[in-house]
Amino acid sequence: MYYEIYDTETRNLLLDTETLTEALTIVRATVAKPGPVAIATWMLVEDDEANTTSGRTIATGEALVRLATKPQMTAAPRHD
Repeated sequence: MYYEIYDTETRNLLLDTETLTEALTIVRATVAKPGPVAIATWMLVEDDEANTTSGRTIATGEALVRLATKPQMTAAPRHD
């Protein structure tokens, strides 16, 4: 799976990552400096490796901020 962040206003792909954790870390880092308005037009999409589907939208804008800042999403990854 790949996780892609798009700007819905410009329709540009901003970045892609291999994990949801990495994508949400980038969202948190962006929100921490300029604030939530910086990602108001962002959309997080889950896509398959073969890129054969158009992807599933996980969250956009404010919903993306809420997802990225959920306590279980901000916890350090476990290494069992």
